[in-house]
Amino acid sequence: MQTKIILLGFVGLVALLFYFLLRGESGELLLGNGGFTPAAHFAVDALQSSKEPVSGEKTLQKSNQAPPTVSEKKTPVIPRPPTAVSPPPPALPLAGSVAHVVISEIQFSGSTGSTTRDFIELYNPTGTDLNLAGWKLRKRTQSGNESSLKVFGTGKSIPAHGFFLWANSDDGYAASIGADESSTASLAAHNSLALEDSSGTVIDAVAWGVDLQNPFFEGMSLTAVLEANQSLERKAWQRSCLSPFASGELWGNGCDTDNNSGDFEVRALAHPQHAESPLEP
Repeated sequence: MQTKIILLGFVGLVALLFYFLLRGESGELLLGNGGFTPAAHFAVDALQSSKEPVSGEKTLQKSNQAPPTVSEKKTPVIPRPPTAVSPPPPALPLAGSVAHVVISEIQFSGSTGSTTRDFIELYNPTGTDLNLAGWKLRKRTQSGNESSLKVFGTGKSIPAHGFFLWANSDDGYAASIGADESSTASLAAHNSLALEDSSGTVIDAVAWGVDLQNPFFEGMSLTAVLEANQSLERKAWQRSCLSPFASGELWGNGCDTDNNSGDFEVRALAHPQHAESPLEP
């Protein structure tokens, strides 16, 4: 805008100057033959050209204009479906008449002349793995003296529908049957046994023999006399208690009616199972 004003002023001054130059002393315009002189024509042209905007200014005005808005075709955003979250696997159904770990098999006479080839097998009829850290196996002798067989260490657990095995460690016996825990403690005829949780609550108990003083037991103690390599095994559970042999062999050991004499049978050849053994059922 300032440039335009300056140019107009300059052109006007030039035109005015020529105007006075073309006048004579009489004040009339000096004319040539039949019209204006060349100088007059120059002045007139200059006045006429001053009415038009400078071409450079036109370009400047155009360049200052905002470019037209171009509507762009946008790709529609399709919302991503939510990530599917897999539900946790369902818990296994209860495989016993009770919802707690039970003592499932006991051997206290592993071979002729041996008093230390002993094991205690546990079974978990519940649908979830259970942490056994701090759980205990305790025994009482015929006279009622109580002692610890084993306190289970950190990281020890029993799988759902699975087993856990303690055994005497003498002569490498525990290692030979894949025991999950071991110690030098031993069992004998006319003993009783308790499984306690980490708080000291008795979860299960079994007694065998006669003339027991203050035993751990449920109902009535077992009176069967075992021979070498035999064991006491808890019955299986399939909507009712059934023998742990033949058709009940793979149904676990979930029968618990709180009566030792009715819940166990004598197994002719002991069959210890540990945490890595196949689940039952």
